[in-house]
Amino acid sequence: MAVSYALRGKAHVAAATRARILQVADRLGYRPDPTLTHLMRYVRSRRIRRTQANLGVLMMGGESHYAQRLIAGVEARAEQLGYSIDKIEVAPYLGNPAALTRILRTRGIAGLLLPPCRVPQSLETLLDWSHFCVVAMSYSILAPRFHRVVPHHFHNALVALQHLRARGFERPFFAVDQNIDVRANHAFTGAHAWWAQDARCKLIPPYIAKAGLEGIRPWMNRHRPDALLVSGVASVEESLRAQLSSGALARLGIVVMDHRVGYFRAGIDQKTALIGATAVDSLVSRLHLSESGIPADATVCMIEGSWVEGVVAEGPDTPVLRGARRANK
Repeated sequence: MAVSYALRGKAHVAAATRARILQVADRLGYRPDPTLTHLMRYVRSRRIRRTQANLGVLMMGGESHYAQRLIAGVEARAEQLGYSIDKIEVAPYLGNPAALTRILRTRGIAGLLLPPCRVPQSLETLLDWSHFCVVAMSYSILAPRFHRVVPHHFHNALVALQHLRARGFERPFFAVDQNIDVRANHAFTGAHAWWAQDARCKLIPPYIAKAGLEGIRPWMNRHRPDALLVSGVASVEESLRAQLSSGALARLGIVVMDHRVGYFRAGIDQKTALIGATAVDSLVSRLHLSESGIPADATVCMIEGSWVEGVVAEGPDTPVLRGARRANK
């Protein structure tokens, strides 16, 4: 059994023992039989489902609408695979990692999914991670560095910028909360800088807000953008309406980077349900490989979003209509 554990890289096998076994296996020309490996994964998966049928989602509190949609995707995919989802509120266990670890193990949870935190933070001391296989769904978990499934923020930003360019907008910029910027791994602002150089447009510095967009008017007066890319929806609209004249707001192009079903603005569908489902697939496959603990080399799977048509600018004096009027003269 020790040989099997060593060949599978199980952490509880002493490093010296594992190295000796691997050295002997290499000298003997040992290679895994892929057919037998597939069979054993199936056998282990059946055993996991009988004794550890739960996957856990750690709820940090105050989950955003985006996080809730991710979790809905997680639950749907888990049900398809025969697992149940146990959502654990971590607030009662903050500062007591042993208690949280004990609760999770008592519930038979071997795999954990981490939704986005509202405020990016380290979770290193939250619990004893060595007992669990973990997949994160955000860059907001600053540490430990787990395997992740996240939106392809860079791709999504380029798609949005290209659609604005096609509509005649030449001075777009990103206005995002600083926490959102971290959660996107700074990909929005990075994509904007690359796009401005490639499109030979003036690069307008992003507006990175510490608390909403309440102070954006002086910034807009200084830089004169013609389009705005934002992460949220309703709260942004309310803030802009309070600061801009109706005419200025009507001319301003607005694109949302997290489009929700039924919203009238154009934007990017980040495929939240698919992200959640893919995170479950990743976690389950790693459970079948008996992985646990903090990975030595974490991987990232990025899901590309897609453009959703809608209103970009509400008023008649927009770049597209101005161009059409000039063409008809």
